[in-house]
Amino acid sequence: MTNTDLLTFTPLHRTFGALRTGGSGDLTHPTPELAAAIKSAIAKYGVLVFRATGLDDDSHVALSRLLGELDDVTPYNKLGRINRLKYDELFDVSNIESDGSVVAVDSMRAVFGRGEFTSSDASDGRKPAVRATNTGGELRLVSTSTRRLTPAARACHFS
Repeated sequence: MTNTDLLTFTPLHRTFGALRTGGSGDLTHPTPELAAAIKSAIAKYGVLVFRATGLDDDSHVALSRLLGELDDVTPYNKLGRINRLKYDELFDVSNIESDGSVVAVDSMRAVFGRGEFTSSDASDGRKPAVRATNTGGELRLVSTSTRRLTPAARACHFS
């Protein structure tokens, strides 16, 4: 277990991944000190799990900005899609249209959106990828960082 006044983490796997289990840090009111504690834990564990964060769009973007430069959806909206979210830094991966209706099953957006939801921290290829896959209630994490993982332990599974 790793403890600071702001954040407490408990390892989820022997090679990487940790769950926030305590600390006084309030993610909804981010500070540079809180961001530094998160960065330190990321350097140690590679993947962090935060449950019941209380984050809304404003605090999510504010915290994320303290962690580093953000990407945005502007390039993806060039074909006329309207971003229904307040911030361009939030990518809408839902099946909800900008007017609040559900995406039509036969639309191109639905066709491209089918399959497993995955994300990666290395879309630009400058750092080892950590991929999160949501498979209907389970979370699978895979890291390509060879300094943290042995070849036999490149993935772990959390329910």
